[in-house]
Amino acid sequence: MDASPFEASLLGERRNSNFRVPRGTFTYIFHEIGAEMFRQSTPMRKAVTLNRRLAIALCYIAST
Repeated sequence: MDASPFEASLLGERRNSNFRVPRGTFTYIFHEIGAEMFRQSTPMRKAVTLNRRLAIALCYIAST
């Protein structure tokens, strides 16, 4: 699955300018709630990766 420009900016080279969570904190949150956010791929659709799901969720939480 290719990353959208939004996801690429969150997860790629520009991550630090768009994402105010330090990588260590992101990793900690990832390990704490990763099991609850896991989704399994199906033959019809690939699941969004945990990194992407967490990044999108944190952006959503930060904007509300």
